[in-house]
Amino acid sequence: MSAGQEWEREIDRHLNTSQIILLLISPHFLDSDYCYGREMKRAMERHEQGEAKVIPIILSPVYWQGTPFGKLQALPTDAKPVIAWRNRDIAFFDVAEGIRKTVEELAGKPSVTVVEEKSPLYRPGFSSPSPRRLPVYLMLDCSGSMMGYVISAVSEGLDLMYRGLLSYPQTIEAVWLSIITFSTQAKQHQLTPIDQFVLPRLDAGGLAALGSAIQLLVDSIEKDLVPGTATRHGDYSPLVFIFTDGAPTDEYHNSLARLQALTGSYKPRIVAIGLGSDFDLEVLHEITPNVYSIPLARSREPNSLRIYLIRLKMLLTYLPIESCYSVNPNILRPLRRLAPVL
Repeated sequence: MSAGQEWEREIDRHLNTSQIILLLISPHFLDSDYCYGREMKRAMERHEQGEAKVIPIILSPVYWQGTPFGKLQALPTDAKPVIAWRNRDIAFFDVAEGIRKTVEELAGKPSVTVVEEKSPLYRPGFSSPSPRRLPVYLMLDCSGSMMGYVISAVSEGLDLMYRGLLSYPQTIEAVWLSIITFSTQAKQHQLTPIDQFVLPRLDAGGLAALGSAIQLLVDSIEKDLVPGTATRHGDYSPLVFIFTDGAPTDEYHNSLARLQALTGSYKPRIVAIGLGSDFDLEVLHEITPNVYSIPLARSREPNSLRIYLIRLKMLLTYLPIESCYSVNPNILRPLRRLAPVL
């Protein structure tokens, strides 16, 4: 609303023309004769007539279930008030995601699709064409230094990321996920369609066998990826994300040489995330030039990790898939708010 406009007339105009109406619910909203008695009433009239979609956004605790909009699906998730979230950035991100879904529903189509009908891929053993797969590997340090609030934050962030990815048709169709954990030994949870993947329980303890984890990664890429042919596309180039707070405790050079020898669509794009200040920068730069850090200040660290993993979800959702075949710095744009390590 610009200066000099009549605010009541402008509000009425938007109430009568908007397709989506957000109700910002708080005790002040319910106590306002204008907001509750007039604006909300008109919004609900248009909602019930199918002219608009009303979304209550619960900002602070208040009994709203007995109101005319109490039957509507509210945001954030589970109608948990924004101020009750440990991190309000995550709460508002959750709200934005819910609004985005509503916009897509009204538009009648998702914002992104990764199914390529012009170049269907036949997987071995399948008689019908399948969409191209985007293999994603998360390599997680579960050594003893990750014990406590750090591994808890990683677990919670993974759960938020995973549940978010399942809400997008484009990721369900394309993303195949594998998690490789490494402590004294490395263990892989096999490459699986995202909607069939079961998140593992993360327990920290022991050493940091990064070399063994890289070995499992290369074995999986060579064994599980579907190569392209002269007439058909294969899988997209894999995306690999490494989370570690220390240095490897095993020999990793032979495994790294195998990883660096991969070519074509087998060659992954790798992002390394160093947690805290004790990770081995030299080792991570041997693996990839894309190294980022998340500080482990005790007052902020858990939220930093959770927010990072939500950004990772955004990357996997809106990723321009074709850029997996080229060195495109824009592929990492959702991660830029992290501190890059040069």
